[in-house]
Amino acid sequence: FEEYRKLLWSLQVPFILLRCDGVIMRVNRLFAEMLNATIAQLESGMVTIFELLTEDSGVIYVEKIFSLVSTEGMQSLI
Repeated sequence: FEEYRKLLWSLQVPFILLRCDGVIMRVNRLFAEMLNATIAQLESGMVTIFELLTEDSGVIYVEKIFSLVSTEGMQSLI
């Protein structure tokens, strides 16, 4: 996992890693700065992507996730 953490920190774009239920697992510094929050706040396990999105954006996000997992080979995720 440490290699992934290094990769995450080296990215020059805001990055977020989510659980399938929308809980934020990891963010990089740029993502935290974009939201004017600390990494610890966002990675606390108590913040979801849905709290950061508008209602319309949340609906679009869920629709895209379901379209991804409904493709052949990803059925086991549902």
